[in-house]
Amino acid sequence: MKISHTVLLLAFLIHWYGLYAQSRWIDIGPTGGSVNSIKCFPTKNEILLSGLHIGGLYRRTNNGENWENIFTDPVYDIAITDDSMVYVASKAGLFVSN
Repeated sequence: MKISHTVLLLAFLIHWYGLYAQSRWIDIGPTGGSVNSIKCFPTKNEILLSGLHIGGLYRRTNNGENWENIFTDPVYDIAITDDSMVYVASKAGLFVSN
């Protein structure tokens, strides 16, 4: 009976490791706090916006190598229209890019 418990435990660990190995994540930034929202431009997939609770709004244009801070208030949500207007909901109110 002891052997069967060991075999079951070993089988469980092998299965769990296989699931874990397939779900590894890579941190692409930006750093600065909790990410509240993330959006891609509908027509420009290479541009990614990330809204952070601490740090504001960041823009990535080069596959995540560099992030540019473009708005410093805490960001709760981001909306992007089809004509590339960016709306940001923050602690200070609702803002739109110009």
